[in-house]
Parts: sequence; structure tokens; C-alpha cells
Amino acid sequence: MHLYYKGEDDGMPTITYLYMRSAVEETMAVFDDTVKKIMKKDFRRWAGDSMVCKECDFRFYCRGK
Repeated sequence: MHLYYKGEDDGMPTITYLYMRSAVEETMAVFDDTVKKIMKKDFRRWAGDSMVCKECDFRFYCRGK
């Protein structure tokens, strides 16, 4: 299984994982939670890494700067 990062400029834009149904379901739950927070405009968390923040699509809305 591969996870693709659309903003990767240096190196491989994918990470490869062994497929395990439980891991996929847990990851999907984390993504679902993140989407819910975005929909509620809850931007209280941030990466805390300026390199990650620099490329983030939500960097102009984030309170972590």
C-alpha cells in the first residue's frame, strides 16, 4: 500500500506500508477527525515544524505561526 504526498519536491512522494486492515481503519479515523476539525474551522493544532508549515495549504489560517 502506498501513501502519496502531493507536495513532495525532494525525493520520493510516496511512503510504502504493508497492508493491515486495522492500521488502515485507524489511519482513516485520524483523517476523518482532521477533516471534521477543518470543517469546524478548528485550527488550534499545527505541525510546529517551519518546513512543514511553509508548504501547508492552510498556513494562512493557522494560529501556530
